[in-house]
Amino acid sequence: MKRYNILLFLLISFMFALPAYARNDFGIGMIVGSPTGLSVKKWFGNNAVDAAAGWSSDAFNIHMDYLFHNSSLTNKSNVPFHFGIGGRLRFEDKDENHGHHDDDNDGDTRLGLRIPLGINYLFAKHPFDIFAEIAPVLDIVPETDFSLDAGVGVRFYFR
Repeated sequence: MKRYNILLFLLISFMFALPAYARNDFGIGMIVGSPTGLSVKKWFGNNAVDAAAGWSSDAFNIHMDYLFHNSSLTNKSNVPFHFGIGGRLRFEDKDENHGHHDDDNDGDTRLGLRIPLGINYLFAKHPFDIFAEIAPVLDIVPETDFSLDAGVGVRFYFR
């Protein structure tokens, strides 16, 4: 029930935010992978802020990153490579024991540092992009741990 309340809150927040961003390069869509859910991106010139909220296996994840885009690696302005830094909150499902009877980590809320790397394809005549990214994550709370986020997605842009 907790994860449905969080998703409902995020969806309502984004719906109220849409009119304010309708004149800017603000995109909303979906990501599939880790996590699978809602994806948003706001461009500021060649840089952007992106965020996603969704599920991955046994947890609800929310992440937000500041991204730098560079087209010189691909030699095409509509196919920029991106890299950045951000954070992730992970709410693990305490109802699942994942095959462990004494799993002390069930129900933990984790905070981690993300270093996303990826590529975008920006359609020239249509307000869409598709993207793929991989992001090493260093959890720092409640304990230090390393994991990897990866996903592909699509977004529609309001211009």
